[in-house]
Amino acid sequence: MRSKIISIMAVLFVGVSAFAVDSVILRIEKNDKSIENKTVQLERINKTTSRLRFDVKTLDFNNIRHIDVLADSAFANKGDKGFWLHNRGLYGEFLADNGEFHNGRHYQFLPYYAMKTPKETFIAIIDGMRFEYFTRIEAKNGRYEMFPRFLVSKNWIGFDPYEDIVITYYTLPASAGYVEMAKTFRKHRQASLSELKPMKERFKKQPLLEEQTKVIALRMSFANKKITLPREIHKKTDYTRENEPKIIGRPFSKGTEILKKVKALGVENVWVCTEGWQSGGYDGRTPDTWPICPEAGGEEELKKFIKAGQELGYLIDAHMDYSDCYTCAAMWTPDMVCKGPTGKLEVNGGWAGGRAYNLCLNYAWNKWIPSELEKIGKLGFKGGLFIDVLSAVFPYRCCDSNHPLTRRQAGDIQHKVLKKSREVFGVVGSECEYDYYIDQLDYINYAAVTDVIALRKMNDPLPNKYKGPYNLPYIVVPFWELAYHDCVISSPFRLNISSEIYTKPEYVDVRLKLAEFCGRPIFYSVKDETLPAIKAAWDFYKRYRHLIPEEITNHSKLADGVFKTDFGNGASIIVNYNTSEFKYGSKTIPAKDFVVVNP
Repeated sequence: MRSKIISIMAVLFVGVSAFAVDSVILRIEKNDKSIENKTVQLERINKTTSRLRFDVKTLDFNNIRHIDVLADSAFANKGDKGFWLHNRGLYGEFLADNGEFHNGRHYQFLPYYAMKTPKETFIAIIDGMRFEYFTRIEAKNGRYEMFPRFLVSKNWIGFDPYEDIVITYYTLPASAGYVEMAKTFRKHRQASLSELKPMKERFKKQPLLEEQTKVIALRMSFANKKITLPREIHKKTDYTRENEPKIIGRPFSKGTEILKKVKALGVENVWVCTEGWQSGGYDGRTPDTWPICPEAGGEEELKKFIKAGQELGYLIDAHMDYSDCYTCAAMWTPDMVCKGPTGKLEVNGGWAGGRAYNLCLNYAWNKWIPSELEKIGKLGFKGGLFIDVLSAVFPYRCCDSNHPLTRRQAGDIQHKVLKKSREVFGVVGSECEYDYYIDQLDYINYAAVTDVIALRKMNDPLPNKYKGPYNLPYIVVPFWELAYHDCVISSPFRLNISSEIYTKPEYVDVRLKLAEFCGRPIFYSVKDETLPAIKAAWDFYKRYRHLIPEEITNHSKLADGVFKTDFGNGASIIVNYNTSEFKYGSKTIPAKDFVVVNP
């Protein structure tokens, strides 16, 4: 399948695995499942860089199920030295006879895929149609293929294809690994996003951002709905104010009491994400915000809580959601909902408010979001704004002719929402690692993997939930962190498993992975019972928090169970997962512990 001809000139490029990718095959599967292959020569940018630009509208796109883009070097065989890599840093080796893996079309957080094979080492970065594809890795009879699959029909997109497929291929030296791939990705993204700057360059204009690098994160909830129906029925119910579940409130004053106890423990720097403060409580009546939840005390009590937290020296921010809308909201109208191509109201599941409809950002931005952000800012929040979900799923399309929205256009409005939020609140964050708007994000709660997956070794058996067709083994490497660590505060995986991860011995490896990837602790439950864990997390984080705004320049394995993370200021974190100490030069890293080596 490799079309390039390697000439004697290759000796002039010692250390480079090959010339740039020269061509791709478009494997077009039609609605009747017949296959058409189309070879496309790429534009040569330089000796090691080439680009595909393909206009899908030249095809009968409504007769196409999908298009697989097969680069001429994106193949390997079982047993080959090398790896495949995509998304936040999912890394697999060529070990299987048969299997496949993908994250699904909704969760292609980072727009690239990469391979290292005996033939070539490359990273491919997708700029055009990035919201209409996902990456697949397939092994069949020991033969590996890795490719992006584009879904181009109007039924999927909701519109005619609105931009070209654009993929840039960078060929790297044969010695390159995931570190060099991540740095190539970082450089590419910085070239296309003029506002994507390291945190330290933003501190002067964003003083709250510097404070954010020092804090542990506490999510405090003040009102929730009591769900009595079976969960599956509740998620499909369109509630009204008359039959919605009862709202259970925790007074804002109780939150103040807890924060005083946290301060008394010696926890100096805290960021509080205030959730469940709006009408209906947490995720209860979105998009309603006012009146502020009376079950928790109402507006004046909220202001007192904000002020009290700030007097303790803590950052207090507001939790918002601009993704869902519910029928029990006073603002509810079907007009605000994203429509599919047939006019059907589109949903994304069900949460506290019942069936969750997709909120059309074209409608909401032009009706209320900018003015609402200004109004929320006047409540006194000083610490940032957290917008749930926004960076966790791909943007929602809308086919309503009154407010149409492609996924790209929806992403552009999300960019506006984040930019406006940063202007009003000083810093802004969201949930996961979708990077279309990375230049407007200051923090994310986590990169979207679980602790179980983050701690896997390559030969570990896959958990039962991952068995079946998506069964290629993989581990997690810090690709996200190598690309963005000094730009966006993050945690390497979900930390909502248990507050006990900071106190119990059985969670020591979870803590060590947090340090290895230089992530920020976060708590999803704050009450008297979690106070010891909050203190433990604070003491743990203080050991390396000064490295949060530093670029991660390298990540390497020193020995089995021992890893080293290097930073731009010359510091390193050395983590020892083993049950015996490890010697590194003049340093001794105790068993099940880490050491920070400062310059």
